[in-house]
Amino acid sequence: MNVVASVLRYLPKGGSLPLDVWQKRHRAMVTLLWLHVPSLFIVGVVTNHGTLHVLMECSILAACGLIAMREWPRRDIPMVATTFGLLTASALLVHFSGGVIEMHFHFFVIVAAVTLYQAWVPFIVAIGYVVGQHTIIGVLDPSSVYNHPAAVANPGKWAFVHGLFILGESVTLLIAWRLNEDARGAAETAYQKRLQEEEARREAQEHYRLIFDNALEGIYECTIEGSIVTANPALARILGFETPHHLIESGPIMNRYADPADRPRFLGLLERDGSVSGFEFQARRADGSIVWLSNTASAVLDDDGSIIGVQGMVDDITERKEAEESRVQLESQLRHAQKMDALGQLAGGVAHDFNNLLFVIQNYARFGMEGLAEDDPRAEDLTEVLNASQRGADLVRQLLAFSRKDDISPEVLDINEAITETGKILRRTLGEHIELELELDPDLHLVEIDAGHLQQVVMNLAINAQDAMPRGGRLSISTTNVAIDDPLTNAQTVAAGDYVLLCFRDTGTGMEAGVVEHIFEPFFTTKEVGEGTGLGLATVYGIVEQCDGSITVDSEPGVGTEFKIYLPANAATFVSSRPSQEMRPAATGSATVLVVEDDASVLQLIRRILSGSGFEVLSTGSVDEALALMAGDDPFDLLLTDLVMPGTSGVELADQAKSLRPDLPVVFMSGYSTDVLTRHGAVDNVELLMKPFSSTDLIDHVHRALLRENTAA
Repeated sequence: MNVVASVLRYLPKGGSLPLDVWQKRHRAMVTLLWLHVPSLFIVGVVTNHGTLHVLMECSILAACGLIAMREWPRRDIPMVATTFGLLTASALLVHFSGGVIEMHFHFFVIVAAVTLYQAWVPFIVAIGYVVGQHTIIGVLDPSSVYNHPAAVANPGKWAFVHGLFILGESVTLLIAWRLNEDARGAAETAYQKRLQEEEARREAQEHYRLIFDNALEGIYECTIEGSIVTANPALARILGFETPHHLIESGPIMNRYADPADRPRFLGLLERDGSVSGFEFQARRADGSIVWLSNTASAVLDDDGSIIGVQGMVDDITERKEAEESRVQLESQLRHAQKMDALGQLAGGVAHDFNNLLFVIQNYARFGMEGLAEDDPRAEDLTEVLNASQRGADLVRQLLAFSRKDDISPEVLDINEAITETGKILRRTLGEHIELELELDPDLHLVEIDAGHLQQVVMNLAINAQDAMPRGGRLSISTTNVAIDDPLTNAQTVAAGDYVLLCFRDTGTGMEAGVVEHIFEPFFTTKEVGEGTGLGLATVYGIVEQCDGSITVDSEPGVGTEFKIYLPANAATFVSSRPSQEMRPAATGSATVLVVEDDASVLQLIRRILSGSGFEVLSTGSVDEALALMAGDDPFDLLLTDLVMPGTSGVELADQAKSLRPDLPVVFMSGYSTDVLTRHGAVDNVELLMKPFSSTDLIDHVHRALLRENTAA
């Protein structure tokens, strides 16, 4: 069994021809069969075998040809018909030739031809036909097969010899057949492998194309000179083109750089490292707008290692950049707000202490002037002291305006009217070398602002513009209504809403960015020492903030500066809390006043003023002592207390006093403003006396509070 299996393993498999190859070979064999039909008819007639006999013999071949030409469900039928017909043609050729020995080679040729089918059924039919022809017929009727005396005399021997011939041919044909199958199998395997590789390559290309076309990032390849070789739809979309073709046709990649210097910088990194990761730059889109891109790319090298192109991927990072810029602006605004708030707290504290000093200086100067003649040199000296202290008081008011702690009386007004009136003064103040333009919107909304503060804002900004135009120029002041849908960010955030925009634009020297960062800080100035206090713009900033508005500045050296003030439109009317000045009580009194003041100098001065006006005075610099006096047997008619003191505030002290005497009149003193009442808790039936004040102001407020109590009673 092993021997048989080994032999069978080396035999051809058969029936393995592809259909198209088999059809070609079969058509050739059928054509060869039909060529034998007329050829043998002629041979038979020429050799005098009789026309009818020859016709009958050839009809067998024709029948085989017809069978072979039909469509059959199996290949074996047409192959057997063709094989039988061709071998019959060989037999007829031997028969018509009279058994000429050379004609027997026709059999061998036909057997070889039949082997081209590479199928076992026609091969076995062919071998069987030849063996049967030469053994059975050759032995029984040797004269019809072999035209040789020796063959006739010994037909078995000749049959054996021909059998050896056919055996040798069969072995040779089988070897050739098997080798052909192996070669064809190898070729088929290689062909299938090539098909699979091509299919895999096509699928990979299609897969890559899908990734390339559907990627959210822009993908590109360009030459080192900048010509775009290929680009995906995402890159075209990022750069504002309808299709990649439009992008490629738009010109070199350099056309897309917003800053041409970015291209050589990118190539420098590419040449140094061979690749670039996260190269950020601004690109210009098809419509001219600017986007931020991040480029990650690698170099394409030739055989010599020289860069001939660039392959890369681009990501649109515009939103991230805008978010970063917004975050930086917000952080800057926060730091600015914290700094300004700290400076405001400092300014408020300085103003409070300074007011106490001014109060003492002014009133002692007035005491010193009492009884002096007008031409007395001491009176003139003390007058200068009063004037200087008044200038100090004005400076304190500017500090309070910056820190938003000054006393204000806001009202709803048309700022056009105020600007028009102030403009008359400005034209004289600015001089003829500066042209003043007023562009005022006649349909301007009303705003809520202190009239004096508005005039101060206009004057301060106008004077600032004048200083920036020493050789002349133009100052334009304009007003208009604006509606902001989305918050604006600059030095300050402008919230969404309706605003009146007050704009100051000059053609002066402008400012560097480093200067702009500090212009609203108190005491910051670019002027020479002694030429400015550095409070002008700080005051403007404080006033605008106090109105819940915003101010922005845009300046460029050599071009000019533009201030934009956004004031909320249609603000609710504010009723001023300032006391009426219609009633002027007498400048003396006989009531008892409890004075609470933590500053010893101020306390001593107040006690002197009140005592000099006929009042009985109980005084203390401590809240605890004041509470003890309230709980004691010493009666008093009015509480005069500082508003802000260490520990317990004046408001809390007044609350405790009113818990004992609800109708007790209270007068507060403060170096701050009326808003401190709200921050410390407002109380009813109180007067607020702003430092520094005169002795007359003090007596007036005390009398007014006492009269209010008497009227209520």
